[in-house]
Amino acid sequence: MPISAITTSPAVCSAGANTSGTFGAASVTGIDQVDAAMSALARDNPDLVFRAGGIDDPEFRKTLGRFDNVYLIEVLQYLPAPKIFDWVWELLEPGGIVAAVFPNDRDPLVQKTVARFEGNFAPPSIATFAAWADAQPDLATWAVRGFRFQD
Repeated sequence: MPISAITTSPAVCSAGANTSGTFGAASVTGIDQVDAAMSALARDNPDLVFRAGGIDDPEFRKTLGRFDNVYLIEVLQYLPAPKIFDWVWELLEPGGIVAAVFPNDRDPLVQKTVARFEGNFAPPSIATFAAWADAQPDLATWAVRGFRFQD
């Protein structure tokens, strides 16, 4: 079965490397709010789809379709939790997988970054995600793994 995947903010993540290497998916869509970045990535990666728009925009989400896999690589700290989890959930096909990488909100280095960016950088807590996940009747399983830097 062909796999479709979506990844958010490919322009921010190593110039689209997270999108272009999405585990051999037959169809990959990358999204970001920066139109110029999406245009450049589309030009350089003609086999992939890049869309400019905000995941927070319900009309934009409707145009994306549904996906077998959703990858959120270093973007959750810029999006409102737990709303982002709902937005992603509506894009996911039944039986699909969401994989996310985001900073550990309890890490001292991350806490300094949160303070420095005055509300523009706010990684979700594991407790926020757990509360959301536990409330989803159709969610089969979830797990969190992580690490933190030494003090």
